[in-house]
Amino acid sequence: MRKINILIMITVVLTLSLPVSAATIAYWDMADAGAADQAFMPGNASREATDVPPAGFGPEDFVISSKDLSGNGNHLSAWTSSWMKWTAISYDGDFAMEATNDWPDSRTDSVGSQPAGVDLDAWSPHEWTIECVFQATAGTNRTMVGRIGYQLPGASNQSIAALYLAERSGANINCEYIDVTGAYHDARSTTSPLVAGTW
Repeated sequence: MRKINILIMITVVLTLSLPVSAATIAYWDMADAGAADQAFMPGNASREATDVPPAGFGPEDFVISSKDLSGNGNHLSAWTSSWMKWTAISYDGDFAMEATNDWPDSRTDSVGSQPAGVDLDAWSPHEWTIECVFQATAGTNRTMVGRIGYQLPGASNQSIAALYLAERSGANINCEYIDVTGAYHDARSTTSPLVAGTW
């Protein structure tokens, strides 16, 4: 596979909007124990994804790439230990996550991580906010945060995930999602605000 340097994300905060306060559902900063510039991030989400309980793999086999600092336990695991790596190029000057190929994947897996608090995989809020810090390319299609959901009602295009927060090749930002009723929403910046190399 062709190796490309794509900085996926530094921090992501998924926030549930409540009338009085907001709760952080997941927060990853990629500055985990063992982080070193260009070191591969551990992960085995591919193994967990192909195995449905009560088969051979359980929570004790889940390999964490980046810990969820919200306290809910929605840890990330890279698809394999060669698909994601740490990079010292980050907004805060510590570490970020970088893809090593054209099909990067780092995901939550509630079967493997067994979240103690709000389970992000099963979470279905009425209102939500996503915050993501990334370095723009201003020329490629990249998903910073997404959610797989092929079984959604009314979803005519089965190749569309339930959620994309993405940079598009026209140097604009796109948030598109399918809600629980199956209705499709697409919010896209009308101008091209992204400048390559900027945060």
